Amino acid sequence: MAGNNTYIVEEITRLLGSPVSAEDFLTLLNVYPSFKIPFIVDETRKFLNYFSTYLRGEEFQRRIFEIIQISYEICDLVDNMPDVLVKTTFVNLLELYLDYSNLERKDEMLNYLTLSFDSLAPGPKILNLCLLVEPVLKSEKYITDQTKFAEFEVVYAPMTSTEIRLKNEVDKWIKSQKLDPTRQDFLMHQLSGILGGLAIKFDVNTGTEAYKELEIECREMLNMQLTVLSLMSEMGDEDLSPQPLA
Repeated sequence: MAGNNTYIVEEITRLLGSPVSAEDFLTLLNVYPSFKIPFIVDETRKFLNYFSTYLRGEEFQRRIFEIIQISYEICDLVDNMPDVLVKTTFVNLLELYLDYSNLERKDEMLNYLTLSFDSLAPGPKILNLCLLVEPVLKSEKYITDQTKFAEFEVVYAPMTSTEIRLKNEVDKWIKSQKLDPTRQDFLMHQLSGILGGLAIKFDVNTGTEAYKELEIECREMLNMQLTVLSLMSEMGDEDLSPQPLA
């Protein structure tokens, strides 16, 4: 990696703080051709400028790193990375807020917030989301849930080469489909058939916990693609290219 890119990666990991090392971040970039990495690194650095002082909290840093991971996984075209980063942030943080809010009609609130934020430029949009979720990340319920999760987290063995190949085949299948949020049930049903066929092809035991975990991950891959697609259609053609905060 060229010297300037190395400097930007160091700046990114500094902004993301202790939860993320340079090695963690560089691992995410391994799937991309080397000539695309400078663009991805630079756009990620610009994206982080949106969060201003909110990136000082460790829990916020960890969650934003997870958003970057998801964005890298679901982005089909590298040139779309700026838009995908912002829209994945919107989905992730809004979902977090609604999960921990004491609202009875969350669907109505989701529609209200989507319409309210739709008129905002990307920077103000993300800062307003940060205002919403900051109390959540400091709440006793959230902290308790995270503590319990850490105590009971199951550590799985790294995926085997066969599991990686199966997941890659699913990824190719998803990208070849005509994705439409209104066809979610149909696509999920199709995915079940695809997974069954791939399990036979690669001689994978469908009765194992490892396969069940893999099945969940594949469904999440499809669901995330549909969620982002739905959000993009709601936001229209708004230009979400990151610009540094003044």
